[in-house]
Amino acid sequence: MGEVATVRERMIDAGEILLAQRGYGITLLEVMHMAGTPRGSIYYHFPNGKEELAVEVARKVGDDLVQVVARIGRKKDDPVAFLQGLVDHHTKRMVAADFGEGCPVLAITVSVDIDSPELDEAVALTFERWTEAVTLQLRAKGVAATLSADVASTIVSAIEGAMVVCRATRSAGPLKRLRAVVPSLVGPTSRRRSPSRPEGS
Repeated sequence: MGEVATVRERMIDAGEILLAQRGYGITLLEVMHMAGTPRGSIYYHFPNGKEELAVEVARKVGDDLVQVVARIGRKKDDPVAFLQGLVDHHTKRMVAADFGEGCPVLAITVSVDIDSPELDEAVALTFERWTEAVTLQLRAKGVAATLSADVASTIVSAIEGAMVVCRATRSAGPLKRLRAVVPSLVGPTSRRRSPSRPEGS
């Protein structure tokens, strides 16, 4: 049973990378080659095809984002430092991929050849979970409830948009500029303790 789960996870991981690189136009055959799995694994693990794989990728991305938010939240008590830590995380990922990968869920969202209520729901839930996780962290760090929700929605949208521009320009500039304006998003109601530095610096 463990081996079956491992093959499925490898295919989901491969699907995530390919979707991040090239969008929904990928094929399951390409996923199989990247995952190093036999042809039969496609039909066994994803009998409903690429749509089913994309749903699982969206769910995995949601899980990963919630974990990232929690991890950075544990390290950063100040709301500004926390938000900048989120931006730093995505900046590092873009640079590590040499600007060749974006957000796989965004890539699914902007595809025009998808007619799947289940996939639409999975994608929407990913962004909702990410936004809710950021909201809860901001509230725990002393930001008012309404402002927390507004800032969380704004930072999620801003990170996604900045990643698109970073990839198009092959530059981390848009994310770095987003990081610089984060203090203005939270405003004077936050419990700022000290100026923050990029995560890992």
